[in-house]
Parts: sequence; C-alpha cells; structure tokens
Amino acid sequence: MITDSPRAEVPAAPVSTKARIARLARKVLPSRTIRLGHVEPGLTLAVDLRRNMMFWTQGLSAFEPESVAVLRALIRPGDTVLDIGANVGFYTVLAGRWVGDDGRVVAFEPDPVNLGLLRRNIDENGLRNVELRAAAAGARTESARFSLDRATGATGRVGGGLTQGESTVGTGRVEVVPIECLAVDDVVAELGLRPHVIKLDIEGYECEAIRGASRTLAAARPAVVSELNGPGGTEVLQTFVDLDYTIWDVESGRVVEPGDERPFMIAALPREAAGAELGRRLVAALPRPRA
Repeated sequence: MITDSPRAEVPAAPVSTKARIARLARKVLPSRTIRLGHVEPGLTLAVDLRRNMMFWTQGLSAFEPESVAVLRALIRPGDTVLDIGANVGFYTVLAGRWVGDDGRVVAFEPDPVNLGLLRRNIDENGLRNVELRAAAAGARTESARFSLDRATGATGRVGGGLTQGESTVGTGRVEVVPIECLAVDDVVAELGLRPHVIKLDIEGYECEAIRGASRTLAAARPAVVSELNGPGGTEVLQTFVDLDYTIWDVESGRVVEPGDERPFMIAALPREAAGAELGRRLVAALPRPRA
C-alpha cells in the first residue's frame, strides 16, 4: 500500500526573495498579451505579460521540460488526449500538434481569463482537433466554486481557499466564482471517447478527478501524467497501484514503489503497456535514475 510521505506535512516556506521580486514585477508590468514561439516549430503561445511570467521569463523551452518530454513520448498520431487543467494551452497546443488530424484533444479549464487565452491559442494555431470544456474535472458532474489566481493564473483551484499564487506573489485575497465541474466518465460517455493519454495538473484536486474517471481508467486504461499536489496525491497513487499500473517519478526517472516518498509529478502506464513499446518510449524520455 502507498503511504503518505513526510514531505506532505512540511509547512509552507516563507516568501522567498524570488517571490518578492515577482510580486514587485507584477505591480509594474502591464496586463498585455504577447505571443511566444512554442517548443515545437510553427506553434505559438499567447500569454499575459503580467500574469504568466512563468512562461516568458526563461522561455517556453525551460518550462517543465521533463513533462514535455514524457508527453511527447506517450502521445502518438491518432490518439485521444484529455488535458485537465489546460491553463492557457501550453500542453493543449502541443497535444493538438502531436495527435495530428486524425487525433482528438479535449481541454478542461474553468478560469475565465485563462479560457480566453486558451481559445485564442487553439484558434491561432489552427487546431481543429481540440474541443474545449469550460469546466473543472471532479468526482461528479455538479456546480462548484473555484478560487481564482489573479496573480499568476497558474494555481486556481476548486474550493474556496486561498491559492498558492495569490499567497506568494499576489494580493493574498480570496476571490471565488461559480463554475461547472464535470466527471471525466460523463464527458467520455457523451463524446464516445476512448482516451489514450490523460494529463492532470489541478492544484490538489487530482484525486477528485481520478474518482470521476474510474470507469475510463478501468475500460480504456490510458497513460496518465499527473501532478500530485496535496494530501489527495496518496490516494491517486494507490488508485494506480490497485489498477495494476506501473508508476514513474517524472523528475527522477525512478519507478515508484510502495513506501517511497511521494513524487511531485508522475507518469503511470498500465502494466501491459509498461513492458511494451509505449513503456520503452516512456523510459527513454525520462531522466536517467541516479545510482
């Protein structure tokens, strides 16, 4: 059985010098859209100069390179991909290119400002194979509340608490809006999908989204790349163990075993795929584990 790690109990660190600089920069930078060249030739990403500093300060090639490499290895032409927590479309745009004209991408995003940029990025890259759901993913289809991250646009989450972005570089105020929450199983049934890859990055709500995808995981057995943020991450890991998935730590390249410290980002493959071509492609894309 997967057990929680001591890391989940560590209290939040004080605001760093980097966060203080970022907070100051957001006070002086204008809210203006700029367009960046993406990590795939011919693709672009429109971002907000003030909100989306994580994309342009170091360049898109420096943004989550391990996760990009893993998803590039897993996604093949003709695949169906669910991008849950699409933000402004960094991964949506890439997946839309990788699956090709015969593939399909469904992007979930509830934040109204992010949705505007997400729609723009889908349109400006000519991606006719992407469908947008202006909603979060959860355990069931229902109305919900969503805490906005006006500072960075990156850490909004379902519920009514303060977001990490607002806490570290924003105003420290909670702003909550009503949203729709969708169960993945319901969307998959409605659209007649059989997903090959699911990407999850929803600020600690991953466990609820996984609950709402239980039938999809059992029937389609997709590859999953997920952040594990908050105490629910342990439940996510245990779900994949129970479903006979092999789990890798995306940052270290190591296979996650029971009793290991919980990773921040995982890639999970059903065991029958882990020993086949897809598993070999994934392992080749992961960092080489240190001895």
